[in-house]
Amino acid sequence: MKAILHIGTNKTGTTYLQDSLSASRNVLLEQGFAYPAHTGGFNNHKVLLSGLVAHSDLPRHIRRKSENKLVSARIELLTELARLSKEGRTAIISSESLFNRTKDGLVNQIKSDLNKSGITEFRVVAYVRRPSSHFAAKVQQKHRAAHTIGVPKALPLKKHLMSYIDTFGRANISVRAYDRKLLLNGDITRDFAHHYLNGAVLEDAGIVANDNPSLSSEAVEAIRQYRFSFHHDDENVLSPDGRALMQELNGIDKILNSRPARALPRVADAIDYGSNDALWLRDEFGVVFPDFDYGRLERGEFEESIANAPAGLDRLFVFDQERYRTLLALLNETEWSKADRARQKWISSLVG
Repeated sequence: MKAILHIGTNKTGTTYLQDSLSASRNVLLEQGFAYPAHTGGFNNHKVLLSGLVAHSDLPRHIRRKSENKLVSARIELLTELARLSKEGRTAIISSESLFNRTKDGLVNQIKSDLNKSGITEFRVVAYVRRPSSHFAAKVQQKHRAAHTIGVPKALPLKKHLMSYIDTFGRANISVRAYDRKLLLNGDITRDFAHHYLNGAVLEDAGIVANDNPSLSSEAVEAIRQYRFSFHHDDENVLSPDGRALMQELNGIDKILNSRPARALPRVADAIDYGSNDALWLRDEFGVVFPDFDYGRLERGEFEESIANAPAGLDRLFVFDQERYRTLLALLNETEWSKADRARQKWISSLVG
């Protein structure tokens, strides 16, 4: 049996793609593809990691389920794949959590398990963002459930992709740039279906746009400060009040016509030009990021990395203090703020 193994990366429209694949199961079956549903309640196949990675080391969105339930879900998924292999369908397996889980022979183990389920042919697919763009998106995601600021750095794309090349063979690896200027019709689902599913038309996932919005740096800083004040000891644990705050700030961003958070030029350069990964992606897979200075890397003009975590997000991103104060003032007028006096006191402390 053949399988398309979509490994991410994260922040490349993976949730939207996976929801579209889930909604399109019947359409895909008619065209010889199968998107397995035995996934432990997830819309993708991240349960492949359970039992291979310590439960405490799993991404935060997976740990909400017990280790036993995750292992059981993994067995169900592999059993379902074995059933599909007898039908001769091409399985679509997707999880962005697979991309950077390449230590200790994990990729080899996953391939071995899939082989035992009857999968013998693979097409491994990854979408990658410009490093500085990926960093900005990842910081937004992190601070929805955390307040600590890490050292700005790029995802080691070459290192992780080499693990898949070594395991599956270069001829079976496909990498595409995630940029709306380059995606078919600017849409990840259409691009994926065109290149890997023989042009199948996927169903609209019906995602509410506000479920995973791109926020301004000022909004992200507000969330980070809230996490510091109200959930200081609950790093990487999402909270209902935090989700509600994120939705309020997304609405305020729209009122202020704010741009999504973007790294300061010196920070972006340190991330984009700190290694030759982008050059390797271009030469090995033809991945070209728009407006990227490849000549700089060809000349060996690498930017020195940033060694220490900054004190605040205003040291990482383009940040407007006046816009931040306006955002806080508008937040103070929301029902979310008025529902808890402690929240209003907190906003007043930030404004002060």
